[in-house]
Amino acid sequence: MDWRKLFVANKDQSLQYFPPLNNNGSTMVAPPPEVFGAGVQVLQFSLVAQFLDKSPNFSLQRKTVKLLWAKFEATREARDWVLDHGPWALYIGIGLSYVARAIGVPLYMYTITVGQSRLAYAKVCVEIDANQINPRTIDIVLKDDSTGTVG
Repeated sequence: MDWRKLFVANKDQSLQYFPPLNNNGSTMVAPPPEVFGAGVQVLQFSLVAQFLDKSPNFSLQRKTVKLLWAKFEATREARDWVLDHGPWALYIGIGLSYVARAIGVPLYMYTITVGQSRLAYAKVCVEIDANQINPRTIDIVLKDDSTGTVG
């Protein structure tokens, strides 16, 4: 398979470059609040689940979600808290641009990443300097000023 076809350059897959930050020798990413807001807008009506074994059929999943949602009387505040306190908002193009900039110049997202069909990971095409030493980890400052580490 030709890997270049995975990163076809169209508008939806393009990424932006933002200058990286350096915090006492470690690479840090600190997207502004509007980046998180954009991600929340995209994901506000999404439900994501991860199964550790074989996935049950869709109708059983749907029934379980409806029962749990009704039981816990999920509110808009609860949904907003979950969206605001996680890295999910970085899974859109501009968010991935901020994360990928810690390695090099972000170019394009993989087609599956654009479609957000596999949220466990994101694939991006990044131009790197062959003489540069890539960081083993990247610190990410989240919307609530807590820090997470990728790597």
